[in-house]
Amino acid sequence: RPEGCDEPDKTTLPPLASPGTSEAPPPLPAKSVPPLDDQLKAEIRDQLLMELTHQAIERALSEALDEVRNRIGRYVNAPAGVEQRLTIEQASQRAKEYAAAHHLIYAETGELSQQELLRSEDHPVGGYSKPQPDNPFATITVAEELFSTPPDYIFRPALVEERDAGGRVKDRAVYWKLEHKPAYVPESLAEERVRQQVERTWRELAAREKAEQRARELAEKARQSGRPLLEALASETVTGAPNSPPLNILQTGQFSWMRQNIVPSMDFRRIEYVPVLSQIPGLEPLGEDFMRIVFDELKPGDVGVAPSAERTVYYVVRIDSRIPADEEQWNIVRNNYLSGAYDQAQQRMAADLVMAEIPDWRNELFRKYQVEILTEGAAR
Repeated sequence: RPEGCDEPDKTTLPPLASPGTSEAPPPLPAKSVPPLDDQLKAEIRDQLLMELTHQAIERALSEALDEVRNRIGRYVNAPAGVEQRLTIEQASQRAKEYAAAHHLIYAETGELSQQELLRSEDHPVGGYSKPQPDNPFATITVAEELFSTPPDYIFRPALVEERDAGGRVKDRAVYWKLEHKPAYVPESLAEERVRQQVERTWRELAAREKAEQRARELAEKARQSGRPLLEALASETVTGAPNSPPLNILQTGQFSWMRQNIVPSMDFRRIEYVPVLSQIPGLEPLGEDFMRIVFDELKPGDVGVAPSAERTVYYVVRIDSRIPADEEQWNIVRNNYLSGAYDQAQQRMAADLVMAEIPDWRNELFRKYQVEILTEGAAR
């Protein structure tokens, strides 16, 4: 009863259930668990086997990293006079023997430049990405990391995991640098490596001409037909030969020349989301030439040819629509910009344009007085 009240508490209590009586039980939830039949057992078994396999691979690579770092690499970088000191050849042989004994694949790339390692088909590890040490939101490729290390950063292994679009691990590798040679100008084409580079470059340039010529033929055919690309080029192949792969025609959806990066650029003063060039899923990395052709040279309904960033692919493109589509919409965009409303991406891009027009007085001064800045390894 409430304190200070003489009347009994008349709060109504729910009636007690009589023995032997009860309310109807709530309905059981719908049965969503599949029966444990042979098919489900096989799926569970495969999933467990896959998880155990990934764990075994991860453990094997972790042990290999420890072996190469602490029991091989440390003696490569030991001071002169240490009895256990190893040469590069001896250390490589030990690493090769360890890989063979533990069923791992050991490979040496040979001498490669950064771009060669990044694009190597025989050694794809160069293109694997990993988080940057100072910015976990940004990534760096193995090739970029190796070529940013000092020349004496030899036999210092690291682990990289290559993941697919869903975040699942596709491949793992332990890698390190065996040797560093400074850049040099070859004296003649007699060097085998130089000859291979010249031959490869010549083939790439010749292939570019053929690819661009074929793309312009297809663009002209699509332009004359007046139909969408999917109809105009449905029966065409990449080279025009019957046994060549068919063209891959896709609709990109809306995209812009620049977009605001979702990964922030951090410094001591602020976190800034820097505008970056847009990339279209399903296409090779794109550059300024592609965007300039698509946004400046082509109008809605036009068909043209635009290259990828490295000119390894030439795309036949048709513009379906554009925003802003007319002068009235452009006036709305201009008025919004001139109204003074702060837009971080626009402000950053405007600042970059202004800086590009400001002359660098330092270079002018250096040229006037013939000042030469010596780089690392340059002779004095």
